[in-house]
Amino acid sequence: MRLEVRYDPEWLKNFSMPILLYHEGKKVGEAYRVNFHDNAHVKRKYGGNRKKDEKIADDTAFNEKTPASSISFTDMMN
Repeated sequence: MRLEVRYDPEWLKNFSMPILLYHEGKKVGEAYRVNFHDNAHVKRKYGGNRKKDEKIADDTAFNEKTPASSISFTDMMN
């Protein structure tokens, strides 16, 4: 899936401004900056065996109706 990222460069200085995500001209979501350290220590609602379930997920078809909910600002800035 291709996403169009729309933002004003001034927004990158303001942590509360979202980066807008569009797919085929329609807004599909917003991305916000996160603190990587704090985010790494957030409790997740996941109880299964992640490595075992990753193989199962790779074999299933991608659901195009579900838009991506986050992007990496580090990758975007590089």
